[in-house]
Amino acid sequence: MKTVAIESLERSNRNYLNGRYNISAELDGQAMLARYICPDKNLFDTWLEECIRKLIPLFPVKYDRDNPSEYNKDDDPYYDSSHEQPIPREFFFSPDFELTSKNTQEALDNFLINLSYKDNNLLNTPETMLAEGFKGTPYRYTGE
Repeated sequence: MKTVAIESLERSNRNYLNGRYNISAELDGQAMLARYICPDKNLFDTWLEECIRKLIPLFPVKYDRDNPSEYNKDDDPYYDSSHEQPIPREFFFSPDFELTSKNTQEALDNFLINLSYKDNNLLNTPETMLAEGFKGTPYRYTGE
């Protein structure tokens, strides 16, 4: 089961990074896995439903799901999500969190400032990130 979960996460990440429109299939499977391992299925269902209710008006789909190339007039199947507003984890796990630019900035800053590349060998140093083409300030959210 762990192997399937890890492969699903890898596929989701790869599809997202490659700009594929159809990332929802993997995300659905991850949600089902999370529900399966959650001790309180009703709590999970209520939480997920509330998240989806909050997301729908904030992030409407801007293309025809049956024909995504209609949204992209260049017929490029790549979906560029770089312009989309990030959603901090507080949106999903803190019921009183209001999604505003200021709150998003604070939440992401708090998350990033607590990452420690010195303690976590899976994280690159700021120097490595910049040398590999990272744009911006490593471990800081600048809204770009």
